[in-house]
Amino acid sequence: MMFIDQPLFDDIRKSIPICCVDLVFIDSNSRILLMNRRNNPAKNLLWFPGGRILKDELIINAINRKSLEEVSIKPISATLIDVQETIFEVSSDYNFIIHTINLCHLISWSGRSEDVVINDNQHDAIIWVPLLEALNSQNIHPGVLNPLKKIPHDH
Repeated sequence: MMFIDQPLFDDIRKSIPICCVDLVFIDSNSRILLMNRRNNPAKNLLWFPGGRILKDELIINAINRKSLEEVSIKPISATLIDVQETIFEVSSDYNFIIHTINLCHLISWSGRSEDVVINDNQHDAIIWVPLLEALNSQNIHPGVLNPLKKIPHDH
């Protein structure tokens, strides 16, 4: 895997879309794990755990890495449920548009929702939202709402 220093990464983000994994966790009460973002893009919005795929990193390895980095969960399996694109406008943190391609995966995991903790500095809250409530919300970004519509009905 290859980490890229910030100035080069910014130059890349100015030029091409960034491929990311979004991790959709559902607990035993049919609630979706969302996290409040502390930074841009999507600052102060609820979003799935996840992030960019590194060069030479397999998608499944990115899923495992981001899951452990952000919420300390070791996934059992991951199923692709949707592909989303997000385009974030210029903000006070950067002077260019950010374009991401998000591979949204439904994550199978074991454990209790009460034991899930924030394990990074990009989020300041974990919120478990009932799936039906999320699907009917007017306050959830389409990049989050659209993958939720693809979740099999047995959840």
